[in-house]
Amino acid sequence: DDKWGFQVVAHALFDGLGPDACIVAREVLLLALFGVMAATARGLGARPWTALPFLLLALVAGRSRFTFRPDLLSSVLTVTMAATMSMVPSDSAE
Repeated sequence: DDKWGFQVVAHALFDGLGPDACIVAREVLLLALFGVMAATARGLGARPWTALPFLLLALVAGRSRFTFRPDLLSSVLTVTMAATMSMVPSDSAE
């Protein structure tokens, strides 16, 4: 099983702090995901009211994927990497 690390963390959260800890962990990951996406949009020049409908569309389109599962952490890490790469100046601008 390639998701054993997530299962260990989820089990520790559930056994140690109860089911509410898993819900809080999911909400923190969702906030991180959409926070990074919003910051990336703003960093690339989008106005807040322009980015908001697209973020809401992404929320509605992906709602079935936003359960407490390893894919949610992978999404946060992928978006963070893309945001980091989009903020690095390119050498071709010289």
